Amino acid sequence: MIIMMSPMAPHFCSELWSNLQSAPGRLDVSGQYIKWDNPLLLQSWPRVDPNYMLELVCKVNNAVKAIVKLPCEQLNNLERDLAFKIALEQDKVHSFIEGCDVLRFEYEIIDSYEATINIVIDHLQRRKYIQ
Repeated sequence: MIIMMSPMAPHFCSELWSNLQSAPGRLDVSGQYIKWDNPLLLQSWPRVDPNYMLELVCKVNNAVKAIVKLPCEQLNNLERDLAFKIALEQDKVHSFIEGCDVLRFEYEIIDSYEATINIVIDHLQRRKYIQ
């Protein structure tokens, strides 16, 4: 947390870091992730765990129909067509677009945070299908 706050409050965080360096009971004693001998501003930025589950938000006409959890590494490398296929496999999405023409789909990914796929269908065709 101190490393992530350092760009906003460098002097304060540097003081915290110097006290933390001499504190007993460190979590990373080996120095594998944190280089305890280096000053705060030379520390590497924290990385997201590649197995951490992130969300693929599946929308139909901008309304959320399903949320699929995928590992971070898989989500970051997810291609547009595969995201569309995963969205179609969700029961709520599939049942909502059943009998309708897909006009287009939009895919947006925010690296190491989430991805969104929005499937745009014909509204009029949906109403006819329901009746």
